[in-house]
Amino acid sequence: MQVNPAVSVRESQGNRLEQIGELLRPTARTIRWSPFVGAIAVALRQVFVQTRDVCPRSNPCVGPEARVLALRIAAILIALGSAFVLDDPTEETTGHFPTPRWLRRAVRVGLAAPVAALTWALLIPLAMRGSVDTNPFPTGALTLELATLVIGALAISAASARFVPEGMGGVAAGPILLGLVVAGHYLPSQLAVFLIDPQTPRWHAAHDVWKVLLLIAVAALLFVSRDPWRRSLRSFGGSVRPRPRPP
Repeated sequence: MQVNPAVSVRESQGNRLEQIGELLRPTARTIRWSPFVGAIAVALRQVFVQTRDVCPRSNPCVGPEARVLALRIAAILIALGSAFVLDDPTEETTGHFPTPRWLRRAVRVGLAAPVAALTWALLIPLAMRGSVDTNPFPTGALTLELATLVIGALAISAASARFVPEGMGGVAAGPILLGLVVAGHYLPSQLAVFLIDPQTPRWHAAHDVWKVLLLIAVAALLFVSRDPWRRSLRSFGGSVRPRPRPP
């Protein structure tokens, strides 16, 4: 009897939705929220202090460069905190479960993403308060940087988990991400990606590089989120050859 492919797809989608529903509550309890929330609190405080303008509006002390720098530091802080979201000491022992690793990690990211998005939505007006600059502020470009940094931190955390005790990849992701950020600041001016002045001629070219980095970070996160035992089964199955029947 042939099975309708459309029915199989609907059943598969229903099973995935059911698995996601079952994972939401226990995953929310096991996520390491304290580093993530702590990083958000520091980011809010840092942006508030760094963009506080005590000068008169006719002669402001805080320009767009200071606001860009404040939001970029906040993005790095959020990325450092988000690296701990994927920490799961039981991940290696639950690899044989019917729920794939990528789905378990996707649920973790899905629970933390709204918190990060809401924080960023609060940081933008916080940084822009009192601004009298008539040039458009590069909110989209800085949001691109945030997304790249966060997804990059998640990819580094996921890749580092197997080398860190109890699978705490977030502990290793922080120093690695900071090292990459510091290295990015020492790039030649022709290759610089951490620009301060939104009016500089290389601003748009630099953020074309950020788009490429975002794609690389997403691909890396997907790659390291594969199930090792499923890959082993596929490679094992591919290496088996049927034995010829005797004549």
